[in-house]
Amino acid sequence: MKRLSFIILALFFVIAHFTFAQTDTVNGWSIYRKDAGVQTSSRIVTDTAYEGTHSQSFFISLGANDTVEWRKDYGQNFVTPPFFEVFLRLNQYSNNQSAAIMFQFSLLNGDTLFPIQRSGLGITALDQWLEGALTAGYYGQPPVEFSGLALKLYFNGPGSFGKAEIFFDKLGLYYNRDSIVVIDRFGDIVTGVRNSNYQIADYRLDQNYPNPFNPATNISYELLVSGFVTLKVYNILGEAVATVCEGEKSQGHYESRFESGSLPSGVYFYRLSVASKNEVFTETKRMIILK
Repeated sequence: MKRLSFIILALFFVIAHFTFAQTDTVNGWSIYRKDAGVQTSSRIVTDTAYEGTHSQSFFISLGANDTVEWRKDYGQNFVTPPFFEVFLRLNQYSNNQSAAIMFQFSLLNGDTLFPIQRSGLGITALDQWLEGALTAGYYGQPPVEFSGLALKLYFNGPGSFGKAEIFFDKLGLYYNRDSIVVIDRFGDIVTGVRNSNYQIADYRLDQNYPNPFNPATNISYELLVSGFVTLKVYNILGEAVATVCEGEKSQGHYESRFESGSLPSGVYFYRLSVASKNEVFTETKRMIILK
């Protein structure tokens, strides 16, 4: 009987530890600091993302002068891009309409923070979800490389407290229009992570994201060697309906954005063709426009 009680007690502590760990540490993000009285949770939510198949939810309940900060160490160095691209959805659902939820990303270089320009969406109505992509630069001169990110959440404005939830779907490193590197697609396997030591081993065409999509989607691919690149979209009859990009490109990782425009809903195919000096590479994948 004592042995059974001990086993039950041990199981309770294991389950409790796992539960609490999941509350404050998810997908490598963990709470670095928070003010007294702040209530938080962080979790991966399936079937809610429009970038990938998962979102990461950050919930906060805190006072007007309180803050909470999460951090994530990627375990490798990334070359700092000119801009960051953040895909998110945000909802403020407390009864305090006078304070707007704010979020602040910063680069981590060792223990030093380099703030990305503040991105804030103010909400004046209850249970009103806002969603979209934000692209932002930096305050001051950022480091050449970074290895982690910090995320600070707080309320801006008068009021005693507030409650809100933010879903982050994707963080991207925006180098130029043809090179947006995914660094964190929450809960999904990220195939787009690149660092300064990365070596391309073969040609590759990735699945577009989001998919299904309306009105735009991203298509990324890698070139083993330089060549003439053609990326076209076809309908189910095999007719070319759009040219995403066409021209000479060097070896490297690229990401192009495709706008559906006036194309109707349906199944389409996108084909990458690369003609180099010694070979021709071709690959086709399917995507869905849903309007």
